[in-house]
Amino acid sequence: MSQSIGNLIRQNYIRSALVPILVIEVMLIVLYFAINAYITDRFGELTLQESQNNLQEVIDSQANNIDLQLNEISRSLQILRDEQQEILNNPPRNISANFGLSDGGAWVKQEDNGGSAVIVSSVQALTEDIKNRVQHSEGFDRLFKSVTDHNPRIVATYFTSHYHMTRYYPYFDGIETVLPENYDINNYNFYYEANATNNPDRKVVWTGAYLDPAGQGWMISGLVPIYRGVDSEGASFEGTTGIDVTIDSLVSKILDLKLPYQSSAFILDAEGTVLAMPEKVETVLGLQELKSHDYKESIEGDVLKPEDFNLLRHHNADIRSAAKALVEGDKDRTYFQKDGQGYYLYKSPVDLTGWQLMALVPEEAIRGAVQSLEDLSQFIGYLAVAGMLLFYVLFFIYLIRNAKHTAEDLAQPVITLANNTANLGKTTKLQEVKLTGIDELDQLATRFNEMNRELTARTEQLILSEIQRRESQSKANTDYLTGLFNRRYFTETVEERWQRAISEDSSDSSSDNSHDKRENILLAIDIDHFKRINDTHGHDIGDEVLIACARVLKEAVGDQGVVARMGGEEFSVYGYMNYRDAVALADKIRKAVEAGSFTSKGLKLTVSIGLDSGKDIGFSDSFTLADKALYAAKRDGRNRVVSSSTLFHEEESHHGHCA
Repeated sequence: MSQSIGNLIRQNYIRSALVPILVIEVMLIVLYFAINAYITDRFGELTLQESQNNLQEVIDSQANNIDLQLNEISRSLQILRDEQQEILNNPPRNISANFGLSDGGAWVKQEDNGGSAVIVSSVQALTEDIKNRVQHSEGFDRLFKSVTDHNPRIVATYFTSHYHMTRYYPYFDGIETVLPENYDINNYNFYYEANATNNPDRKVVWTGAYLDPAGQGWMISGLVPIYRGVDSEGASFEGTTGIDVTIDSLVSKILDLKLPYQSSAFILDAEGTVLAMPEKVETVLGLQELKSHDYKESIEGDVLKPEDFNLLRHHNADIRSAAKALVEGDKDRTYFQKDGQGYYLYKSPVDLTGWQLMALVPEEAIRGAVQSLEDLSQFIGYLAVAGMLLFYVLFFIYLIRNAKHTAEDLAQPVITLANNTANLGKTTKLQEVKLTGIDELDQLATRFNEMNRELTARTEQLILSEIQRRESQSKANTDYLTGLFNRRYFTETVEERWQRAISEDSSDSSSDNSHDKRENILLAIDIDHFKRINDTHGHDIGDEVLIACARVLKEAVGDQGVVARMGGEEFSVYGYMNYRDAVALADKIRKAVEAGSFTSKGLKLTVSIGLDSGKDIGFSDSFTLADKALYAAKRDGRNRVVSSSTLFHEEESHHGHCA
């Protein structure tokens, strides 16, 4: 078998010198990367363990801080309880405020005397005893003011009584428009969670997240029961005192936490409901934090966080399982995956409330440190490999350079001529043969290059002519606005296919089931209320609608048929398929348009569709039937598909009834 001079020289050198060198080099490379992989794996294990320990220490510290803050508020509640009970047992004298009835019958403080806003629900009969109790509770205001004004985390301090009174500090006008004038205090968790039934131990309790009726947004409250009486045995439950802390203040603290490894902290209550979380956690959990509320109406009872915020009932099984392992189990860390992304989840309890401070860590953030070392090791390895290769390449080049140049000078013109000869008719421009300084080869190269230039010029002229012809034909067949086929081309093309399909159908009797047999299908499609779009938004938006609708039609039909714009907002589709597939295609088109959002204004559209199967009739007659079916769809309410066969049966039934 013959071969070139260059190949002969190169092959002999590779067999004698290059192969042994490459074998040794490959062995060294394999050894390096094997050792590097082992070191990287060990480092990864150590890094993961260290990161877990460090992060656990951080969230334990933050949970302790939260516990300290809540304990501070709890101590304030205990002080309030003692002072308020003293006031109830020894009512102050000469303390009173101006009260009056609202339009809805509630008894409301009429002016700001530097204390609290007060309302007594209209469901409570205003006896003298009730009025005296309300007036006596004016003594609470100095306590509320002291506690609220000296702690920036406290939004409000309030007292709610069993006789449906709410005393809320700081004062604000219109308390009767925030709370319903006939509210029942037993419907609100900031009252009943600390009452005698639910809190017989009379301790400080903390609510879950709820919507504050006083308009402060999403809130949690520390509650303490207030009793009237000298001794604990005979004391009677008077009401509940609460201190409000907004969810937003907790969220801002969490967002400010600078946790390692791109971690994000969030808080769960004792039931597993998310109390506060930053945006990163929202994205992973598929939730959106409720930081505000539109107070259009009074709140007549508890408005708690939705069920979706309880991770123990989360729709994602992996998240639900991870949450249960931490909230209900004794684990302090776990792992789960969501959408192919791994996450580590850590917890630290807030002892006072039973809450859990959680830390969510993307696995890739921890693995990133390991990956950086691995990348550096690989880079050094590749650099060493490149250095060895460079040395051997330079050595190799030095040995064969002269032989290679000589072989190329002799072989290159012949190779170029052989390639050009093989590519004749396959490409418009062949490679020119370079001159070598050898007379015989240069003479052959010159003549070939002249022939090549002449052939290239003629070929390019032919291609240009063909391109111009095809562009002209495309413009004649295409609707200028939508890019779909126009009415003329559609009619000519479909009529030809129509007749051919009828001829094939007449010779094919393989299927007796008319619904399974393929046949000519026409769909007449019209955009509903298109004139209204033009009149309301202008013709430019109307054009955008036509273009977008055409794109939806083309995508929905695919290779099942031919789509054309017949004029205005009317479109047609031709296909060759069985009747069931035709109905399915028509409904697919209708649903695709209905589901779309069109133009920059996000307009919603519907279409009406008329369908005809074209059995044993010509294209023109079938088109008329499809058009009638279309108008029946319009008549029956739009956004529907009507078949001409259905229309025919309806007309038959109508004539039968008339007869």
